Amino acid sequence: MTPDRPPPPRFTRALWLSLAALVAVALAFAVYVRAEKQIDRAHESRLQSFLLADELRQSSDDLTRMVRTYAATSDPIYKQQYEEVLAIRDGKLPRPPNYQNIYWDLILPGQPRERATGPAVSLLQRMRQAGFTAEEFALLEKAKAHSDALTRTEYAAMALIESAAPVTGAVRNRATLMLHDSSYHQAKRAIMQPIDAFYIQVETRTRAAVQKRATVATLFRVLFVGLVMVLLLTLWRAYRTLKTTLGDSAGALYERIVRLGSGDISSAIPVAPGMANSVMGWLSETQIKLSRIEAEREMMANEIRQQRDLFISGAVVLFKWRNAPGWPVEFVSPNVELLLGYLDDDFLSGRINYGALVHPNDIERVTQEVDAASEGHAVNFEHEPYRVVRRDGSVVWLLDHSLVIRDSEGRVTHYLGHLLDITASRQAEEHIQYLANFDVLTGLPNRTQLDDHLKYAISVARRRNGRLALMFIDLDHFKDINDTLGHSIGDALLIELAKRLFTALREEDVVSRSGGDEFFVMLPDQDERSAAHVAQKLLDAISVPYVVDHHDLCVTASIGIALYPGDGEDLASLSQRADTAMYRAKQEGRNSYRFFTTEMQARSARHLQLGNALRQALERQEFSVQYQPQLALEDGRVVGAEALLRWQHPELGQVSPAEFIPVAEDNGFILHIGEWVLRHAVQQAKTWLESGLPPLVMAVNLSAVQFRHPTLPDVVARILDEAGLPPEYLELELTESVAMHDPQGAIAVMNKLHERGVRMSIDDFGTGYSSLGYLKKFNVYKLKIDQSFVRDIRTDPEDKAIVSAIIQMAKSLGLATIAEGVETEGQLDFLREQGCDEVQGYYYSKPLSPDAFAVFAQATRQRS
Repeated sequence: MTPDRPPPPRFTRALWLSLAALVAVALAFAVYVRAEKQIDRAHESRLQSFLLADELRQSSDDLTRMVRTYAATSDPIYKQQYEEVLAIRDGKLPRPPNYQNIYWDLILPGQPRERATGPAVSLLQRMRQAGFTAEEFALLEKAKAHSDALTRTEYAAMALIESAAPVTGAVRNRATLMLHDSSYHQAKRAIMQPIDAFYIQVETRTRAAVQKRATVATLFRVLFVGLVMVLLLTLWRAYRTLKTTLGDSAGALYERIVRLGSGDISSAIPVAPGMANSVMGWLSETQIKLSRIEAEREMMANEIRQQRDLFISGAVVLFKWRNAPGWPVEFVSPNVELLLGYLDDDFLSGRINYGALVHPNDIERVTQEVDAASEGHAVNFEHEPYRVVRRDGSVVWLLDHSLVIRDSEGRVTHYLGHLLDITASRQAEEHIQYLANFDVLTGLPNRTQLDDHLKYAISVARRRNGRLALMFIDLDHFKDINDTLGHSIGDALLIELAKRLFTALREEDVVSRSGGDEFFVMLPDQDERSAAHVAQKLLDAISVPYVVDHHDLCVTASIGIALYPGDGEDLASLSQRADTAMYRAKQEGRNSYRFFTTEMQARSARHLQLGNALRQALERQEFSVQYQPQLALEDGRVVGAEALLRWQHPELGQVSPAEFIPVAEDNGFILHIGEWVLRHAVQQAKTWLESGLPPLVMAVNLSAVQFRHPTLPDVVARILDEAGLPPEYLELELTESVAMHDPQGAIAVMNKLHERGVRMSIDDFGTGYSSLGYLKKFNVYKLKIDQSFVRDIRTDPEDKAIVSAIIQMAKSLGLATIAEGVETEGQLDFLREQGCDEVQGYYYSKPLSPDAFAVFAQATRQRS
């Protein structure tokens, strides 16, 4: 970097100009906002003036209506209202809230008028405080005086009514005439004319004030916009000056500085034309100098390193030995002791020859390589790595590069060897080879080794027309052990399990760990019967209790079995079908084995097909929701609806929820589908409510995955808020088995939903194993009796007893009951006799579209 180079351009001046422009913009904006507020205050003054004048006009009209109504009805309440209006205007009574919205001649039974509290202020006094001009106030005062004068006529009319007992028609007509004759109307005109003149004067005055303030606001608005443009210009100039100073963008400069700081000086820093006298230009020069210095340093270091490796390092040794039996040593570098444990004098004195140190398993090969080099015309040669035995008996691997020394007649007299210790790299290669073929935790062959063994076994079986079996073993609920006791306990259990599997199998069988808690077992020369015997043997061995770190653990496994050649002819096909069979074993109770069948293949293919189709079903709007009515047994009213999801696929047709819901739960898509159904059902309930249908409870089923998701309460609350539906109109149905899977967790979720006002019910009640102790703690209000009990309720005594017991138990716990699947009048009669609260089923209606449901609900409402 040259010392006479001028400093880079500075942007301080541009920055100060930008700051000054920013301050000017802020001041102009503040003044502009103040001018706008002045406009608002002028409008507010105008409005308040009109309201006060309007209140004087309104009080005069209210007095007229009261006295005329009193003359027509003789009801003393109107005279009382008359005197109350007069007292409020004259400041004898406090002014009620929302006075301008009171209709004094409307007297509603049972709804007394709200009374005012606080000080009483007359209307004239409030007008004096409003800031009117003297001329404006005089007009209002004149109108008030005329209104007070008119009250004398009105009091005279009321006195005329009160003088007659009873009031005759003639008297009432005279009083009414007094309130409708021309003199009365002239008096009313005398009140309204000053008020109209007041309106005109106030309108003229306030409009001029608004226009004046609007003009000022416009000027400051223009000033503000102009200053903003100036600010943008100064900011742009500051940016250009900064970029010229830096030589590039701040991000690019930062990246270059970070690279230099981390020691990366290999790549040149590009500098744009004209930017040599910038920070980036100086940084580029620094990189070039550092790169040159680093290259020189590396060259010197390499020279030093080579000398150290050749003559000082304990890993590289120079040997010179004669071409004689045993290869006696004539020269050896002093660091031989570090490599082999022997002193250089041990070799030079002849106490030991180099040939005696070569490992017995390698001596023949090394001798052949030496002889081959001697017989030819090689000047040097390199041995394949071989082993030598150290003084302490340990073995090291050497890489030997030897130089052949010949006499004048071409005979080999000596060898000069350059020995390099490669033991560490050799061990690393062996370890890598081990890792490539064996499982690190259990020591069992991995999938690569299994594939090799299986290929060999299949080739043998193919030649002999034989068979073999491949088992896929997966532990049941192994995740619970890792989650509760930790992965160290789980790993120890897997090691013990691997030993048991290895012990229980034949020598020719292969057990392999695939990963996690999954194992493969390959059984050569086994048919279905013998494979079943081995599978049961393995299940028995696995289920024997384990003692791991003072923990008594009991685990079981599920096994799937595929057979060669019927189920596949390679590892990919056999393992995939064994996996399918294993999942069938899990679905059918676990702790068992299953053989692969074509039915499983079809089911697995269907599962995959549905899973792929589900991912696009929402986007393609293939889902719809139908609603099955829920009716009260007491009077037949529709009290609720159950939202039922339907899927119409363009190619697969109508897909049953019983088929696609489990698939959605497996791939996690049930969360999106469940939220979609909940949102549609809540919005539909809101639509029905706004259309005039009586309030209905919308019941929506929750899957196990939805219920266990931590965001469920927040999602439900957000959907209700977006739709504007009160939470008491939503009912979430949870199956009994899901609730009892984790009762404490279920209680926590139910409590959160209950706090948000959402109802909960237990669906399919009676099919699970509920604990009455937990049932009391569940925040639910309804039990839904499963249709499997309702179907034969008239003929099956056990179903009758179960349904009766559920209804009576629910009553004792203060819970409502609803029976689903009601299809006959006999079922309905029995449920009514037992005191069931609600029913749903085809006896009343199948699931309906939203419009059809509304028609059904209206028709049911009219019949009831």
